[in-house]
Amino acid sequence: MDETIKKAQQALDDEKTHLTLKNLLLDWQEADDEPSTWQSSLEAVFDSEKADLFSEVSRERLATLIQQKDLQKRGNVKEVKWLTSGDEDVCETCQEHHGEHYPIDKMHELHPAHEDCRCELEPVLDVDISSEALRDILS
Repeated sequence: MDETIKKAQQALDDEKTHLTLKNLLLDWQEADDEPSTWQSSLEAVFDSEKADLFSEVSRERLATLIQQKDLQKRGNVKEVKWLTSGDEDVCETCQEHHGEHYPIDKMHELHPAHEDCRCELEPVLDVDISSEALRDILS
């Protein structure tokens, strides 16, 4: 695994960092800012070391890391299903992944597959855990 990704993953183990970066990504996407403003957005909320670290990782990969950690916390998702956009612009690499299931801890290694990847990783619920949780709620 790329050392930068590994460091970013470790930094996201801190709950405050995780939530701050998640909100920053959401705000940045909603504002539809230019890519050049990403670094300054990071520097406004993180120390220079974390800002530099996160700026080295693509925003798409950071979003996947955050999604992976969120799903792992839920505990009822053990794998994800790869879904392409389903149109004629889907590349060969992504088409080969379409419909395949992957362990949740591999999300950040797989997605995005390339720059401008439009694929989604859909959580696959662990039915046994979900059924047990449902029984607890209903009782």
